Parts: sequence; structure tokens; C-alpha cells
Amino acid sequence: MSLLTETLNRITPSNKEAANAMSSKLNYFAGNGLGAIQDIMATYAGITGTSLPEIPDKATIICCADHGVAAQQVSAYPIYQKGHTHDSQRDALWASPT
Repeated sequence: MSLLTETLNRITPSNKEAANAMSSKLNYFAGNGLGAIQDIMATYAGITGTSLPEIPDKATIICCADHGVAAQQVSAYPIYQKGHTHDSQRDALWASPT
């Protein structure tokens, strides 16, 4: 049997109970404050089949924040690009009182 066939045979459906349990735990501690990361973590729990999966040996850590530095024009990155579809959001941001 080939490695591909063996690997495909080991794939099982996602464990919905584990995913829901992880989602409930995260909602308890963070509400919906984790956004898409919360969904990814619940999906990972479903794939591993446990609501408290082990941390893998290799992992990607994604860190992000919106702490207002871009709006204060002190960020190294622009808040928007000229001609971008979010120009109305930019205009509303700059028009709002500080």
C-alpha cells in the first residue's frame, strides 16, 4: 500500500463534539474576541478528536492587534491604499472626532 493510500485511509470525519467543546471553552474565556483564530482552534480540536489537543511540535503563531497606532498616523504601515475599496471607511475614520 502506498503512503498516499495509507494517509487517505487514516483521515476521519471531524469530531463535532470536540470542536463544540473547544468553542465553548474559548467563548467562556474570550467571548468572540478571538475572531477567526477561535474558529481555527475549534476546527483543530475537531480534527484531532479532542477538546484539549496537544500543542504540536511545530506550530505557527499568529499575533495581531488593533491598538490604534495606524489611526494616529504613527504606524510603519498605511491604514489604507489610495483607490482601495475601503476609502469610505477611511473617510469616516478621519472625519470622526478624536
